[in-house]
Amino acid sequence: MTLENQLIKKTFYETLMEADEKNPVRVLGEAFLAGHKDQTTDISTIRFAQGEVYFHHKDYEAAIFKWENVHNDLEPWAKKNIADCYYEIRQLSTAEEIYKSIDTESSVLQSEVALQLFSLYIDQGKLEKADQVIKKAVSFNPDYPNVTDIARAFLKNIRIGRAQLNWQ
Repeated sequence: MTLENQLIKKTFYETLMEADEKNPVRVLGEAFLAGHKDQTTDISTIRFAQGEVYFHHKDYEAAIFKWENVHNDLEPWAKKNIADCYYEIRQLSTAEEIYKSIDTESSVLQSEVALQLFSLYIDQGKLEKADQVIKKAVSFNPDYPNVTDIARAFLKNIRIGRAQLNWQ
């Protein structure tokens, strides 16, 4: 699995685990403590991984805390993950604000953020904004997995909905 796929699925923490280890909280906690003591380890990477583990256990407050303290090249992904936490706890305006604030050159991250915003707008019934976001995602990165299919399905459903309204 590529790094970007691990970041998308929030499984990056697995790269810091030994093959036979079953308790990521303990392993990452020990790694954080060791890195903090010797000050040579990038503890932002460990914090990022800890955030993923907390996210998977639905401890969104702890995940947010860990990701707010990531200050390396994973920071844009940490911001996206923070927004994902707010999305999960239905604080949609906060999630939207964070998604829109992410500044990255990564086309993968840009596409992931666009898809999350699309879902958020659908959930809120903001179909015009959803339409704008998905069209932008397709024009920016049409080869991104499923983005074109999602756009087609959305536009088809919009047309069907309009046809039904006109029929009534």
